[in-house]
Amino acid sequence: MKKTFIAKGLDLYHGTNSETIFEFPEMPAWFSSSFSVAQYFANFHVQEGKPRIHLFRVEKKIPKLLLIDSKVEWDDLMEKMVEELGEHSEDPRDLGRFICRKGYNGWIIPNNYPDGDDIMLCEPENWLQWRGEESVPKKKRSR
Repeated sequence: MKKTFIAKGLDLYHGTNSETIFEFPEMPAWFSSSFSVAQYFANFHVQEGKPRIHLFRVEKKIPKLLLIDSKVEWDDLMEKMVEELGEHSEDPRDLGRFICRKGYNGWIIPNNYPDGDDIMLCEPENWLQWRGEESVPKKKRSR
């Protein structure tokens, strides 16, 4: 599998609608360098919670990230998890925990969404500085 890194200085965003107040999300945690991707996840469960976006800056280089840039690579990763754990899971947190246990610091999927990347970090507090949060208006459920 290919590895990559994130350089110091990059801004990352974490969208949430959790009622819980926090600076760092529980690991494994998902981020994006795209504000609009984070905005999507802030409103993922429409009309629930407190939609907002946490703002972070990468404070030191994040090495040992898996680079997943095709569906074939994603499927291979899922297959490895099934082989080692003996079960299949559709929960991305299970795959995230699997990657973390393998000694990686997370993954990057460069074009996972139309507006940007999908970044999973195992221990975000080791690499990121929290820079605040922004409220996001709740989206109305369409009929």
